[in-house]
Amino acid sequence: MEKWKGLALLQGQTPGSEPGMKATKFLVLLAGILGIVSFILPMLTVKTTEGQGQFSAYRMVVGVDKATQIVAGPLGEAIDKEGGVKLKETLAEANLEFAKVKNIILGMYAPMAVLLLLGLVGMARGRFGRVAGVFALLAGLVGAFFVYAIYTGAKEGSAEAVVGVGIQVMFAASAIGALGGLIALILPDRGTVPPAPAS
Repeated sequence: MEKWKGLALLQGQTPGSEPGMKATKFLVLLAGILGIVSFILPMLTVKTTEGQGQFSAYRMVVGVDKATQIVAGPLGEAIDKEGGVKLKETLAEANLEFAKVKNIILGMYAPMAVLLLLGLVGMARGRFGRVAGVFALLAGLVGAFFVYAIYTGAKEGSAEAVVGVGIQVMFAASAIGALGGLIALILPDRGTVPPAPAS
């Protein structure tokens, strides 16, 4: 009986315990949720001689149909109120530029979707093993790489660009996801262990 308990503890399990009590799958699920939230938060703030624009990854994917969606405050409202051909041309030009990077943006956030899926599956199954840990670790590392690329691109761009809270939240999601994956590799959560057989 003692040997049975020792094996269960080495596998990160508690004999007779309820599934889902370990923190690994919760960490990965939290990472996925944060990653999806970061998709709709401001990604970049770009300052040019003509003004300042702020946009999220979501806005870059779906496009814009009015100025206030990328230019906040009274300036954006004034531009929308003025309207006219110039506004339509400006919005069309912005959407054209967004369309060029749409697939890149979707690919950049794919690791966040993977973390969310892994977390949901882990919660549903009541366990989070080493295979899931490998994918979570890789997704977290890839997400962190994309964050680094965004920071680097913002510094090297021709316009004055500042990363927004969306990228910061994405970095936090990547770090938490990678941590959850690493923990799963070291101490996999194998779910509920049947009670030890009576001696």
